[in-house]
Amino acid sequence: MAHQIKPHKKEVADLLKKTFTSPIRNPTVEIDGCTLPQNIMMDEIDNFEVFDDDVWVCSFPKSGTTWTVETVWCIANDCDFEGAKRSIHERFPHIEVSSIFNFDEISRQPDTGFTFSTMFSDSLNFTRNLSRPRFIRTHLPYHLLPRQIRTGEKKPKIICVARNPKDNCISYFHQCTSIEGFTGTLDEFTTLFLENAVLFAPFWKHVQGYWEKRNDDNLLYFTFENMKQDFPSVLRKIGKFLNKDLTDDQVSSLLEHLNFKTLKTNSAVNNEDTVEVFRKLYKRQDTSSFIRNGTTGQWKTVMTPEMNQQFDDWIRENSNGVQMSY
Repeated sequence: MAHQIKPHKKEVADLLKKTFTSPIRNPTVEIDGCTLPQNIMMDEIDNFEVFDDDVWVCSFPKSGTTWTVETVWCIANDCDFEGAKRSIHERFPHIEVSSIFNFDEISRQPDTGFTFSTMFSDSLNFTRNLSRPRFIRTHLPYHLLPRQIRTGEKKPKIICVARNPKDNCISYFHQCTSIEGFTGTLDEFTTLFLENAVLFAPFWKHVQGYWEKRNDDNLLYFTFENMKQDFPSVLRKIGKFLNKDLTDDQVSSLLEHLNFKTLKTNSAVNNEDTVEVFRKLYKRQDTSSFIRNGTTGQWKTVMTPEMNQQFDDWIRENSNGVQMSY
């Protein structure tokens, strides 16, 4: 598959250069209409061997991915909470994460006190060599998933979670500030978000690709807002999709294990060791966390009326019938 690679337009490139200043985060380009790290190995991903018993979680960044992957793993593994004490990155690796950061540069930095294993530095091969059934997460849009998925040659279980783009933008801003070296303002980040220049944008092209497949037998689509409004129903829906008939006791145990307050203190899931590495690298004193508050409607207390209007116009022009809570 020949991939079309384009640089960002000048005004966007200038803003990216101004606000993403860290050598630790790899530069981005537009590949097949998606903002991606310039060194991502798209040919290898395109030819990645897929198995029908794979389980994939696909999402735009900060859509509730960590919450979803922990949920899916626990349901698929019959509520094995002892097994869930292993790092989520080992159990459910992020296939393209090694292209996002320059791990060679990170390893040269003194005093981080952390060694990145191959699940980060060589995530594609780490994922490829997982024992089956494999659990795989990705932020890639549907049109850039491995060819065997796109053609229907293989039909793994695919679970997609999406989120209100206003809250998504706010949460993504905090992540980029914490671990991607973003030094700009929320207003500048919003500009990059709406201009499709944050990693894995455009948002709507990403969501639309999975939304259009929502009736396929091997794809389950829901939203972060669905999870917040009626999590027990979502648990049972995921269970049915994975051929697991959850008991009431299992649902109760899952609700306790997957509570946001519990997740924030769960070292296998909360990414605090990784955040601390970046905190040292950027010489920051803040106490920001990867898992924040897991609330909906946070944009209402943060966005200016002008930002909100920008988003409303952008949603109206680009949502193309995708149903989401606002």
